[in-house]
Formats: sequence, C-alpha cells, structure tokens
Amino acid sequence: GKILNIPRKHLLAALIMSVAAAFIICGYEFARGPSYTLFKKAYGSENLPIAMMFMPLGMYILLYAYGRILSWLGPKRTFIFTMFLYSMIFLALYFAILGGSSVATVILFVFREAYILILIEQYWSFLNSTFSEDSAKKINGPVIGVSGIGGVLGGYMVGHYAVALGTVNMLLFAVILMLPAAVLVAFAFKYCGEPHISRDEKKEHHGYLALGLFKNSPLAFLFFVVVAAGVLSTALDLRFQGLLQIALPSTDEQTAFLGTFFAWAQGLSLFWQFILTPIALRYFSIRAIQIFIPAVHIISSITIFIFPSFMVAGVALLLFKILDYSLFRAAKEILYIPLSFDARYRTKEVIDTFAGRGAKGVISTFVFVLTKAGAATSSLYLAMSFVASISWFCLIIPMMKYYKK
Repeated sequence: GKILNIPRKHLLAALIMSVAAAFIICGYEFARGPSYTLFKKAYGSENLPIAMMFMPLGMYILLYAYGRILSWLGPKRTFIFTMFLYSMIFLALYFAILGGSSVATVILFVFREAYILILIEQYWSFLNSTFSEDSAKKINGPVIGVSGIGGVLGGYMVGHYAVALGTVNMLLFAVILMLPAAVLVAFAFKYCGEPHISRDEKKEHHGYLALGLFKNSPLAFLFFVVVAAGVLSTALDLRFQGLLQIALPSTDEQTAFLGTFFAWAQGLSLFWQFILTPIALRYFSIRAIQIFIPAVHIISSITIFIFPSFMVAGVALLLFKILDYSLFRAAKEILYIPLSFDARYRTKEVIDTFAGRGAKGVISTFVFVLTKAGAATSSLYLAMSFVASISWFCLIIPMMKYYKK
C-alpha cells in the first residue's frame, strides 16, 4: 500500500530510522561542545589545529574497523555492534578525563569527530538501499528534520545543564542515548528488511572500503566536493572558536554557549528540512541545488573578509551548518540510490566520513605549520574559506555531468 503516493515500507523505514538518528544526534550534542571545551582547557584554543591533525588517522582506524566488521556481521549487526563499541569508548574516556588525563581530551576530540559520521552514514546507507529516488525526493528532508530534533533537544539541554552538572558529566548522556537508538535500529531492519549484496556484486568485491569504485564513476568528484566542504567547515569553525575563546574564557560558560549555538543551528535547519528542502527537490534539479549551495558560501566568505567580526563569523558558520544539515545532505544522498551495495555501504563511508574529517586534519596541519612560521591565523582562515567555496562550486558541474552520463 501507499500513503501520499509513497510506499508504506519507505515511510516506515523513514520514521523508525529518523527517530533512531534523533537519539544518536542528541547524544552527539552532549559530546560535541564538551570535546571542544575540555581540550581547550587542557591545551588552549590555539592548539585546536594540532588535535585536528590526528583526525585522518583516527578516521582511518574507525573506517577500516567498520569495513572489516561489515564483512563479518552484515549491515544490521554491524550497526548495533558499533553503537555498543562506541558507548564503551565514551565510558573509558569519561573515566580517564575524570582521572586527570589530558591525552584523553585529545582522543575524545578526534573520536567525537569520527564516530558520529560512521553511525549516521550507516542509517543513510540503509535508507538509500530502501528508498526509490522518487520517495527520497519527497521524504529525505523530513527524515533529516526528525533526526535534527534530537540535535535541538541535545543542544538545549547542554546549554541549560552544563554549568550545573559539569562539562565532563555531559559525556554520560552520549552513552545513555545509544540504547534507545540501538533498539529502534533493530526494529527498522526487522520490519523493512536487511540490504544484501548480490551474487554479481560479490564477484566484483572491491575490498573492505571499496576504494576501487572511485575509478570511472562520479564518486571521485563527490569525494572532492566533500573535501571542499570539510575545508570550508574547518576554516569557519576554527575562526569562530578562536573568537569565542576570547569572548568567553570560562570552560562551562563556553560549553553552555556552544550547546545553545548548535541548538539554534539545528532548530533553524528544521524549517529547511521540513519545508524548503522537499519543495526544492520537487521543483529544482539536483544539479541546480548542488550549484546553489557553494554559491551561498562564496558570498559568506566574501562577507567575512569585508566584515571580520565575531558576529559575522558565527552567522557564516550557522549558515553552513543549516545548509549542510538540510539541503546539501538531502540532495547528496539521492546520488547514492542507483549505485551498488558496496558504493552505498563502503565507498559512501569513505566519502562522507574520511573526506570531510580527513580534510580537517590535513588543513589543520597546514595551518599549524604556517602559524608557527609567523602567518596570521585570521588571514589563513579567510583565504581557506574562499578557496574551498570556489573549488566546491567548480567541482559540481563535472560531477553532475558524469553522474547523468
């Protein structure tokens, strides 16, 4: 049967998985702000690029482990097992930080950046294996919206309870919220089916991360689009965090402010997710949408250059987060639907986790070296944001041409 001309199976998958993702993202908010403030308390905001230098290594370790586990357990059990594993890592880091370990704050920062993407990409791999392209255009936006509610609630609670309960205790909520998410994931696979690799695809298996699929496909262009987005995100984030450290030097107050800031980002994204994204996907081509997004960021980068202030930097980062959480994500996921199992479950993880977070690590290394040589960080961040947004814009046309072909 169908509801609103969408198959019931697709609606059920969307509902269950989006609520599961809401719990995951809510838990992530209890780790995001604290990971920044605990690291800055231990090492200072000027050393954030050093922590980001370790992201490619941390991301590769988790990605490779994911690929091995996927081959061993399959999509359903891999999803549930990784949630359990990440909960145990959070608990270990929590007790280490309580014990006074500064190194644990670095590990937390790197782990927090990696774990959330591997979990979120798994739920999108499931949905992309379940939806048709027509269904995805109608419900990808609302799916992101429902999951984004978790981010709003998580950010709101961090903003209100970080000072009272303490920053480090926020990490416990990231663990607790994994449980209902795992239960819902199990229900989604039970009632909607588990995606399996076909016999023909098994014969052409490309390894644990399916890197061979980058050859002769639009996935290579998509990889570099995500790299450009990651560079832009890093430049905006580092600029904003530096200015925030000056404005609010207190650790708990910073945690509360970041919780509120990210709650606003998630809250404003809801309008795009539930209203504007479905309308845009219905009336505009994926190509037009993909061109529109970097064009907006080019304008933001120019604005920051002309008006370099804390407020403008915050608005630019907020705008990036809003578009990233809604229109960009919804349009990008549609590109995976007609592709193979390995493309949806393996290469996708490399693109949407390693490309973005790996770019942060590489760029952070670049920034660290140049600042030690005497370069002004503010100028570097402005140049990075402009170059990244221009590169993103230029990559879209050949990517969509290749994809259509």
